[in-house]
Amino acid sequence: MEIVELLASPVHRFEGRPADGPAPAPEGESVGEIRIRAGLGIVGDRYFNHPAHRDASITVIARESLPAGAGLAQARRNILVAGLRLAGAPARSPAPDTGGSPAPEAADSPGPTAAGSPAVQAGGSPGGLTLDDLVGATLTLDSGDGPVHLSVRRRANPCAWMDVTIGPGAWKALRGRGGVRCVPLNDGILRVGPLSATIRFPDERNQH
Repeated sequence: MEIVELLASPVHRFEGRPADGPAPAPEGESVGEIRIRAGLGIVGDRYFNHPAHRDASITVIARESLPAGAGLAQARRNILVAGLRLAGAPARSPAPDTGGSPAPEAADSPGPTAAGSPAVQAGGSPGGLTLDDLVGATLTLDSGDGPVHLSVRRRANPCAWMDVTIGPGAWKALRGRGGVRCVPLNDGILRVGPLSATIRFPDERNQH
């Protein structure tokens, strides 16, 4: 598992009509590390402490969801992960399509969640859960500076801009594969490089 790329951009490049093309990318938006603040997002990013995005300030997507040559500059997500797989998750129905995307997750240490359901471990089969199924769960990422806990709130649905920045047909192809939108639960740092990850679901009984 690894973090392949990180993006912290102070500007919104996707404004106006897709046919007119995106705004120029600012220098330095692709970074080696990001600093995260609980409830606020990524320091220096366009969604940091933004009231309209307080509930979805960090986006995560899997490299396996993108075509060759595409990255965060095209997808406009914050965290690009690779090699994550989910296994041993509690049986549950797929999350409703309210924000679209995949990206497998993986492993730290085993054990029950605070609410009682088991932690999802790395090393799962290709038929395991993907990032899309994690809405409502807590995703923990650790790239060496301590765990960063992300509350997965909804899917990050692709938009028509994908056909412009990635290529024709990308908007449709990324439906259900666009990543997830999260809220950080603690301060922390994430860096490009090796990664460990854990996913914990709440107690099913508490969801009703």
